[in-house]
Amino acid sequence: MESAAPDPTASAISPAIVDRNLERLETLQGTDEGVFVLAVHAFVEGWIRDRFGHGEVDTTFPSLLQEFIDHCKTNLGGWIPRLGSFTTMNLAHHGTNGVRHRFMALTRQDAEVATSHLEMFCKLARIGKPERLDSIRRYLAAWDERKPLGATIEALAALKEINKRDAEDKRRLMEQVSELSQVRSEAEHLGELIKQKDRRIGELEKTAEARGEKADAERRERAATAARLKDVEKKLAELGDASAYIEMNRKASVFARTRADYERAIIRLSPEQRAVLSQIKLDADFLVKGAAGTGKTLVLLKAIEKAKSGGEEASLDFQELSGSVALLTYTRTLVKYDAYVARVLSDRNGADRISTADAFIQDRLASIEPGARMDYDVLEELCKRYAFEGFGYKDLFHEAEDFIWGNDVSCDEYVTRVMERRGMKKPLARELRERVWAACEAMATEMESERRFSKGYSRIKLLRAVASMPDDPRIKCMDYIFVDEVQDLTAADLKAIKACARRCVVMAGDADQSIFQPGFSFARAGLDILGRARILKTNFRNTVALHELSERYRALIPGQDAANQPMAYREGPPPELYQAKDNRGLLDLLVARVEFFARDLEYDPGNICVLFSYNKDFDAIEERLSAAGFGVSDIRKSDHAFEEFGRVRLSTFQSSKGLDFPVVLLFLNRPPFVGDGYEDAAAERMRRSSIYVGMTRAMDHLDVLAYEEASSPAIADLVGLFSDEGQDR
Repeated sequence: MESAAPDPTASAISPAIVDRNLERLETLQGTDEGVFVLAVHAFVEGWIRDRFGHGEVDTTFPSLLQEFIDHCKTNLGGWIPRLGSFTTMNLAHHGTNGVRHRFMALTRQDAEVATSHLEMFCKLARIGKPERLDSIRRYLAAWDERKPLGATIEALAALKEINKRDAEDKRRLMEQVSELSQVRSEAEHLGELIKQKDRRIGELEKTAEARGEKADAERRERAATAARLKDVEKKLAELGDASAYIEMNRKASVFARTRADYERAIIRLSPEQRAVLSQIKLDADFLVKGAAGTGKTLVLLKAIEKAKSGGEEASLDFQELSGSVALLTYTRTLVKYDAYVARVLSDRNGADRISTADAFIQDRLASIEPGARMDYDVLEELCKRYAFEGFGYKDLFHEAEDFIWGNDVSCDEYVTRVMERRGMKKPLARELRERVWAACEAMATEMESERRFSKGYSRIKLLRAVASMPDDPRIKCMDYIFVDEVQDLTAADLKAIKACARRCVVMAGDADQSIFQPGFSFARAGLDILGRARILKTNFRNTVALHELSERYRALIPGQDAANQPMAYREGPPPELYQAKDNRGLLDLLVARVEFFARDLEYDPGNICVLFSYNKDFDAIEERLSAAGFGVSDIRKSDHAFEEFGRVRLSTFQSSKGLDFPVVLLFLNRPPFVGDGYEDAAAERMRRSSIYVGMTRAMDHLDVLAYEEASSPAIADLVGLFSDEGQDR
């Protein structure tokens, strides 16, 4: 485990007493959640007070915890893995006050977070016997057996009724929610003033000034303050609907508010995932298939980790990996996210390389031909010169890059046999295909001479090299290659990747989430996975309400995979629809909803993600959120770190593939971008798939923000699902 900061030998608490106290905490696990959480915080506070000599001095818990954290950072002198999760203990401490003063009930998730905090604290403080910490870790499962409170079910039913209100009524409710926060603050302020006046009057009554002018003035001011408080309390009563709405959401959404419980949520292996993991053999190609939220990425990462380390999962019957491992995916954002989750899972035994397929193939090209590089601009330049009448440069670009080179199509297939061009925009007769093929060959010749290769042709270049030197170690460089979100890679991508693996390729994907190409085929890629594919059918990410809405929308996408019919089990708040007449109104709603989740429901801003359609929408969203006091982070940027929280995350739909966020807001002022060159039906399917991907990123809450007059059929159909008729589909 991580190095720790404080030296336990400096503490007056003996190891025996620490062990006895930890044993007491063990006996509380699986019992009353509130009492257990309170006990954990008392244990942590007591140890810090003793270690740093605070005794019974009136020092707040946040101050004590911060002193401990600062001491850890100073002594370690670097980054402490998962320390950010531990810092969220301050947020959780607020709930213990309710237990202490009003015997308030806490939730199963609160208990899980407290157990995680306890484990992290013991490791940082270097206290507790290893076997005791193992017991604490095992007891995390004890909370999973508890059932949700009946109050949660009642809250869900009430939220569903609120969700049926029309756009104007919901807009008024949001205005009341915003006003409620201000009124509550005023009430608290006035209440504190009255307490101060009472203390002052009490002091004066003990003196000769009890009937003097000063005491009378204090009494008059106290009466005036009490009158103002009465008016404010009346206003609070008038805002009862808003107060009930907040309270119902708090009861219904307790899954991943803070960094700690978010990280716990994304690394929990379900029994179904464990069963699929046990069936992955490392002697042949394998596919882990499943709809959004079923945990395909987690299974891949666990396969790498457990296969290399053995350990607690050694019984899964993996052969030990004796070679190198690469984990590849489509986008740079998902590369960063996979690396982040891998670090949360373990600080060792991960993949030797995690990168995009583009970067991996670029390195292979450079190794066999020094100076060769992938160039994203070269093909557009060439197409403008080689386009011909009736076939513009954009048509030529997509035909060459997406179809011919993307699928490694031969001249015989394309020209002689006039193969079907699935998803492409224009039908082409043989004569036109001959001209296109000639143009592609001419452009390939120019790229070869300059050693500047388009993305699609770079795969063809590598495959030709494989054909001439199949065992060259510069190409066959990895023993095992794991591929995440495989459905967004082309057939040529997968052929090239397969050629680089000495042993096998293990993949995870879902054809219904394909948003970068209109079709997908393992057979075209030369991968034989017959009998070596397993389907995950339990959606662990989304709540039942989120899952049901997503599945109803997925049913409206032509060509959906009928084999993927997942099930969800976790109850949670229903998705909500908010509509406005124009972009300004939509931005107002966006800010109000972010404030609601961060201020009223106390979600860490880093657990909130806004998804939008076009790059040009980013600036307007960033400006409005920044003006409201929220920091933002663009997950597409190279310097974005998933370890960092505290800022609202922004992303396009395309860059959100494979990610999880407790709260997702879909800013649908326009349909998602899919590019040119595809026939209308294929483009529409890709737009709908993008929206489906965005919907299924949410773990707790999903808000859809759209115009009152939807800007596309893909958005109109989603909006329609919120109506009574749509919910019956």
